Amino acid sequence: TREPLTKLLNADSFSQEVANSLDELPKDVIPNLMIVDLDDFASWPKMYSEISSDGALIEIGRILKRAFRGSDVIGRIDVDRFAILMKGVRASNILLERAAYIRQTVKDVWSDYSNNGFITVSIGIAAMHGKEATLERLNARALSALNDAKSGGRDNYVLYNSDMERLD
Repeated sequence: TREPLTKLLNADSFSQEVANSLDELPKDVIPNLMIVDLDDFASWPKMYSEISSDGALIEIGRILKRAFRGSDVIGRIDVDRFAILMKGVRASNILLERAAYIRQTVKDVWSDYSNNGFITVSIGIAAMHGKEATLERLNARALSALNDAKSGGRDNYVLYNSDMERLD
């Protein structure tokens, strides 16, 4: 099922599609998950109106559709959060290249609104090898990387690494 505003998969459909895709990935492909979070989205309606906020979400959806292949899985998983599973990734540098492209494209689209750009995104990326990759594990790692990206000043992207593992 598609989310009505952006026409991307909704959270439930995204999760189901990713779970199915992970089961079917060839052994030489790296399971991955990228979470794109719109920085300070809660303040947008107050600053720019609800219509402008909706327009921004629609445009972010378009940017993501252009940034990835038709076979990749893209969804809007929360009010201000999108997620992507890239199929066929055989090297993690491809994930970093896509994240850099998204970050810069979002900044470029809104660069006319102010000196610093009106919209920025933070991105958390997780990549795992083998059958140990589940949506839950990828999501937890991508969220950990996203938290590091946000704590590093936002408008940033981070690839999860084992140093981010924390004891509960």
